[in-house]
Amino acid sequence: KANVKCADFVLFKQLKHEDIEEMIKVAESTHKYPMFGKPTNLDSARLTAKILDQKDLREYFLLTMQFPQLEFMIETYLDGKQYQLDAVIMARKITFDMVMHYPSPCYLASFGFPFAAHMIPFESEIYLKAHEAMERLISVIPQIKNNTMWIEFIIMHDEVYVMEACKRKSTVPWMTLFYLSTGINFEEAYF
Repeated sequence: KANVKCADFVLFKQLKHEDIEEMIKVAESTHKYPMFGKPTNLDSARLTAKILDQKDLREYFLLTMQFPQLEFMIETYLDGKQYQLDAVIMARKITFDMVMHYPSPCYLASFGFPFAAHMIPFESEIYLKAHEAMERLISVIPQIKNNTMWIEFIIMHDEVYVMEACKRKSTVPWMTLFYLSTGINFEEAYF
């Protein structure tokens, strides 16, 4: 609805053993390997996997059966530089936002490797494209009048591909920067 690019995906929930072969056919009919599997309602890369072949896909479907309360998706694997945009929304308008680039893959933090991000200049083309994508998303997300918002995206073929967008508090240290910039404790407000 927002005319923001994202990966093609197939949703599924509560698979049974007899459903797996049909789901493999569905996923392979719309996606090429590698694919990416992830839950739609968890964070921090929990239960996500890069799927390289049919064996990996079958194993991922089997893994998801252990979590019948969750919904999952298989999506096209996006290959590009990874970024995030954190924004403060007031009266459905972006009043403050910043874009950060991850120089190393985020998933490595789950295995104890260092995690880093650096800010992208406000005048850069990447910032402007991400800001524009966020503005379009705000217009279609219900009940986003006053909140903090976050999108994770990849730049691929010089375009923003959103991997995730949600209303949530930002991560450390951005809440401190929001407080220093605006004087409002958004972390406290969020809770």
